[in-house]
Amino acid sequence: MAGGSSGSLFRFPASCTCLPHSRRVRCPHKNPRRTAVLKKLDISRAHIAQLSGYYENLKPYLSENNPFTGLVGMFIRMSEGSDESQRAFIIENSEFEKPCRECEAFSNDQMTRFYQLLNWGLMVRGAEFELEQAKASSAPEAVIETILKTKDETEEILKSEADQLERELDYSVIPIKSLVGIQLECGLSLMEYIKEENK
Repeated sequence: MAGGSSGSLFRFPASCTCLPHSRRVRCPHKNPRRTAVLKKLDISRAHIAQLSGYYENLKPYLSENNPFTGLVGMFIRMSEGSDESQRAFIIENSEFEKPCRECEAFSNDQMTRFYQLLNWGLMVRGAEFELEQAKASSAPEAVIETILKTKDETEEILKSEADQLERELDYSVIPIKSLVGIQLECGLSLMEYIKEENK
């Protein structure tokens, strides 16, 4: 497995990309798609609740020009509201009774948690931003301690979640040139197929 340190998922050079897959996500033929999608909703609900708690703790000390937590706040607002309607649709729709494919299990679990790391990274950077502001303006020690506590705790969550994904994912780093070449070849093949079909 490439990379062993916390957060190494984010440290690939710009000339490379990673192709992740999971050896631990087995193609669960006995489980319906419904199981994977409902799991995603559970993961997202728990994430929003935890993220919102830290965001609200930091909110009284946020600057208007903080570019990091502004994105977090926007994400939380967009995620507000009950997901019960989605759950009801998933439970009642027969399409979700079909067997869950490995890629669907992966998308609804590991990929969901991977993208949630971005929110935790923004929270850490946002807290660091406010910590610098607070120290520069000689803010009360209690304020500095609150911001520092938020930074430390969200950073620990980020590292813990990243480490967990590192243990689950098996991915390869390939040159971006190779990836673009494959995409270009697929595009040309598709164009050739469409051309032949339209004759």
